[in-house]
Amino acid sequence: VRHCAWVGALRKDGAIQYGQLSAITSTNPLIISFTRQDTLPSGSPDLIDVLVDIADNVSVKNFKLAFVNSENVEAIDEVEPQPRVQVVTSDGLSGSDFVLASAMLVPFDDKFETSFYNYPNPFAPREDGSVITRFNYFLPQDSEVEFRIFTLIGELVYAKSYKATDPQGRAGSRGGSFASSHIEWNGLNGKGNLVLNGVYVGILKTKFGVTTTKVAHASTELVEHHPFSTRDRAGLCHG
Repeated sequence: VRHCAWVGALRKDGAIQYGQLSAITSTNPLIISFTRQDTLPSGSPDLIDVLVDIADNVSVKNFKLAFVNSENVEAIDEVEPQPRVQVVTSDGLSGSDFVLASAMLVPFDDKFETSFYNYPNPFAPREDGSVITRFNYFLPQDSEVEFRIFTLIGELVYAKSYKATDPQGRAGSRGGSFASSHIEWNGLNGKGNLVLNGVYVGILKTKFGVTTTKVAHASTELVEHHPFSTRDRAGLCHG
């Protein structure tokens, strides 16, 4: 079964396509070989976009990205090509101990109506507010955003609004690992009290309309038995 129809890695500005996979198999992991070189100025990060085209006929769609061995990364000083630049983690690890991996990633639609979901779901918040779930969505254009959490019988639990100039109101995909770009909820109500276990309704209102998703607040034991539940259409994609 093919879980991904196409996978490619490009530089953030789109100037270089490092590599791609167009013949996808069911093996896991999928390995992308970078066939193009790039030059990095000293002290400047290089951002890479990895594009994943998920096949339409699968229910398993989560994946993660990883570099798992520093020997797979060849770095050369342009001024002094020899010896090769050593590739290490911030902790000084190299070789097979060199592992850089993302969190589990969940692709979502580029349509406002169907893009709204939260992850992790269910989640197990704490009274100190240290555990969060993140809400992801897509905005075709900048928009004011109203976010609400309700009980299943319509009682307002939590509310927050954002301007079109706020990161949460900017056009594009609002989500990912950057806290400033998405909406978070820590399971506390408007008075700062932890809400009861159960299912809640998240509502997102913008100038494009209103969309909803269900949010499950569960105990730690329940979450440990359901680690990848993120709306009915989410699962785990080989990648």
